[in-house]
Amino acid sequence: MPINRILTFLLLTLNVYTANAEPLIKEVSGIVRLGDKLLIVADGDLENYYEYDISNLDSRHIVLSEVNRIQKKQIIKTKLHVDFESIDMLADGEVIVLSERLRSLVSAGGTIISYPSRFGEYAQVGLEGLTSRPTSGVPGSYDIAVLWEGGYPESRYLPSEAALPTQAFRPVVITHTVNDGKVSRPFTEIVLNTDSLSKWVDEKEPKGKEPHAFRFRAPDLVWHRNGFIVLLSGVRMPSDDDSSLYGPVVLQRFDLTGEPIGDPFELTPELKALKVPGDKNWEGLAWYDQGKTLMLVNDDGREDAHVPLIRIPLDW
Repeated sequence: MPINRILTFLLLTLNVYTANAEPLIKEVSGIVRLGDKLLIVADGDLENYYEYDISNLDSRHIVLSEVNRIQKKQIIKTKLHVDFESIDMLADGEVIVLSERLRSLVSAGGTIISYPSRFGEYAQVGLEGLTSRPTSGVPGSYDIAVLWEGGYPESRYLPSEAALPTQAFRPVVITHTVNDGKVSRPFTEIVLNTDSLSKWVDEKEPKGKEPHAFRFRAPDLVWHRNGFIVLLSGVRMPSDDDSSLYGPVVLQRFDLTGEPIGDPFELTPELKALKVPGDKNWEGLAWYDQGKTLMLVNDDGREDAHVPLIRIPLDW
């Protein structure tokens, strides 16, 4: 066979393989940075997390696609049905993960805390976000915040006798401390006031009243100064106009009482500038450079996950 035909055959084979290749990590749900590594959890992996080496990477748009950069790490030695939704760290790089199904914070040593049953998963609405930071002035203590996402319950996951949802839930942040593996009680519940965001999105993309109006679910958060930065994704229930069910994706600051601070920071212009595809389901948020640059990660079962780096406004 002529050499040019051999090369053509090999090229076509490579293209077919690439088109049909599985993503390196399926259904990524959470991310955090540890030095020159990204630590990642995936919703479908019941016992592991992943390390992704970012040394020698100089890009504000990382794609988790290089096999030689990834290592799988076991955190749960006994196979429990633990769906990892978010990941962070305590002292000396101790990894902690959040399970939505068990509504628990988990480490290699076992369950750190289980949250009340009212924060259990309800029609796909449950615990999604986790963030930690050292407690100021208290050695060995960490401030923990976990996020019950809110938004619309998904009707197909409700019992047939249940009424169809007509109103979106507000997200709720649960805060407490962990000191030498012990959890302080009582913890604090903070309901995020998203009323101004609802008015903002109704003006930007009017779709009528709830449940057809866009409302925000909150997949993740980070500590920032005296409060939080929360990742918020606009969603709506199906309607006769057959338009998109997914709306704006924004970052919003909240104080420790749940009140919003300033205007929402729209992510679409930033993502377009980084040439990130616009149809992604953004699930994870974490600091890439503390106080300066955030990173997102998307949940995708078909393509490799994207990690865009977002520089936050100086006045934040």
